[in-house]
Amino acid sequence: DDTDADIDIVAKAYDGNGHIHTILGECKFSRRPVGMSVFNTLVSRAKAAKFTENVIYIIFSALGFDDELMEYAEDNGIILVDGEIMISNDDPPVIF
Repeated sequence: DDTDADIDIVAKAYDGNGHIHTILGECKFSRRPVGMSVFNTLVSRAKAAKFTENVIYIIFSALGFDDELMEYAEDNGIILVDGEIMISNDDPPVIF
């Protein structure tokens, strides 16, 4: 399959228990909060690139996220990083 899968961040990480996870991330610096369509596109691209097991999704958005995506992310372990978190000196989000 010659389909391109434009994914901004792709990394492998150990979780401390010897399991390898694939971290897939999308970065958006748009003029409005990010919604479900961005997440759904990332999932589609992950499948096209054959990333299907032990995937952790992270979305970065300078202007934050809409309520639907925030609720979905909380219920499904999606990591959302907004502009405040990116420039903060506070603790970063927990991945594992």
